[in-house]
Amino acid sequence: MQIRQMRMGWAVGAALGLALAVGCGKEPGTESKVTKAAGDTTPVAKVAGKTISEQDVDDTMKQIPQHLQRDYDGARGKLRLIEQLVDRELMVKAADDAGLERNPVITKQVEDFKRGLLLQQYQKQLIDGLPKPAEAQIDEYYAKHPQEFVTPARENASWIKCATKADAEKARRRIVDRGEDFGTVARQVTTDKATQADGGLLGYFNPTGYIRSIPNDKRQDFADRVFALEAGDVSEVFAFDGAWALVKVHEKTTERQEPLEKARERIRARLTPTFTDSLLQAELVRLRTKYKPEILFDANKELENKSADELLKMATEAPNPRDKIEYYRGLVKKYPTHARADEAQFMIGFVYSEDLHDYESAKREFELTLKNYPNSDVAESTHYMLENLGRPAPADLLAPGAATLPQAGH
Repeated sequence: MQIRQMRMGWAVGAALGLALAVGCGKEPGTESKVTKAAGDTTPVAKVAGKTISEQDVDDTMKQIPQHLQRDYDGARGKLRLIEQLVDRELMVKAADDAGLERNPVITKQVEDFKRGLLLQQYQKQLIDGLPKPAEAQIDEYYAKHPQEFVTPARENASWIKCATKADAEKARRRIVDRGEDFGTVARQVTTDKATQADGGLLGYFNPTGYIRSIPNDKRQDFADRVFALEAGDVSEVFAFDGAWALVKVHEKTTERQEPLEKARERIRARLTPTFTDSLLQAELVRLRTKYKPEILFDANKELENKSADELLKMATEAPNPRDKIEYYRGLVKKYPTHARADEAQFMIGFVYSEDLHDYESAKREFELTLKNYPNSDVAESTHYMLENLGRPAPADLLAPGAATLPQAGH
């Protein structure tokens, strides 16, 4: 019963989008442009003035989660899906008759959904308009990044770990001289609990990667020893990590270069343009120039009637670096001769440098600090920041969240 409710829940809840698609079906006596263009327009049901077509059923089926699709196999399953589409149309019709389409909440949600789809499509259009990687670019990328296309050598091996050399040699004789199965012997005698149940199986590993049961600091020595063997070899007994061990190699492959033709599509995907912030910002610059938006909200009103101390407190507590800059800038502009205006001017450059990593803006603000406040206590710190732009500021230059700067000489 619970599974049936889950499936019905999918049928009812999935598909605002599907209901809209089916709603584009034929009116009685008319032919849907959507279904005609999409495929088979053969009607399979009529409900509330709508026609549900074979194509509507196919489109719906594609959107059903794969693990539920088998419930709609065969003629009976198809009938169940058609009945669910009919049920959905009945509910949409009832909602329409009840005037819900005119409900302001519904209207806003539909409009928001539409705007979201338009935004996604516009972003896709921006990407589609960018030049795609040429075959020569793919060839060049492959040639310049050979290591990306190297499949490292790897081995599949098992091991036996024993407390003493005598125990390890006895185990090896059972395997090599008597022909006993390595995994069987390992399950009986190995002291490595992690691999015992698996007959000592270490699995696949490469010369520099993770190896099951092998400590990190011993991994390279172990790999060097194992990769000196060939497939089918059983190693001699060797000392290892305070114990004794032997290894059998089941399979071994050598390092190989992936051919260009096999890597071509992966490289193409990597070089194909994607939606980035720089692309977005460039497009927004173009759109602002074209449509000339006007922002009527004045954020600077919150700075009116604020004292210098209040502005400094707002700057110190602001979580956003750009807000910090605006509050410090407001203090400097409104109270240029205040005792702490030099600190505020310095902090504008400091936030640009340390929080935003905008070193050009930081340089400009630090130079303004020296120009307007040449004899300030922050002059030495300003010189230091100018000489070390791009390097982390020392902890004692400015304590995080501090309202004041250290005195010159710190």
